Amino acid sequence: MSKRRSSTSDRCKRCQVNYRFCFCEYLLPMSSSVRISIIMHAREANLSNNTARLAHLLLSNSEIRLRGEQKGSNELALSSLMLPGYRQLFLFPYQDAEEVNANFLQKNPGPYQIIVPDGSWRQAFKMKKREEIFRSLPAVKLPPGGALSAYRLRTEPYPEAVCTLEAIARMLGIIEGQTIQKHLEKALDIMVARVLLARSGDQRPWQ
Repeated sequence: MSKRRSSTSDRCKRCQVNYRFCFCEYLLPMSSSVRISIIMHAREANLSNNTARLAHLLLSNSEIRLRGEQKGSNELALSSLMLPGYRQLFLFPYQDAEEVNANFLQKNPGPYQIIVPDGSWRQAFKMKKREEIFRSLPAVKLPPGGALSAYRLRTEPYPEAVCTLEAIARMLGIIEGQTIQKHLEKALDIMVARVLLARSGDQRPWQ
């Protein structure tokens, strides 16, 4: 790995992109009745291409809990996760997960707390079974036929896969409408463009 890619000293601590390409001015948080609880693998915490952290910065009613650190720390971090008065849903496209659509929302009224695993595809896939607190939660997924992912910083496991922020944005779009979805997706487009510029070694300050 090159020195340019590995160094974190020249990154903005908030958006995690090189200071020349910082885009914090676009990270304006929006309110939502949906509680977004992101369960992030510890290895993702300081990666500039992580989109879950970006979603957290854009959503005032959200949180990030780390897992995969020291043994025993996961249980402590997750013990207070479930909020009373909310319907908890685990967002991941398992084969038997239920699609969230108008019919689902009518049969399963909110308010909702959506648990979102974040990590590699393999880490996210295994998280529900590995953490006892999640095993009894209903798994939900997005309806098929959505637009292809605009995320170009990692290779997705299959063409229809979306990154964590896109999954959150589209789920909120179904529950609360297009305004909040477009707000998140616009920020993702900016993030992708700035990270690619930083990776290219472009020395010009952003104009």
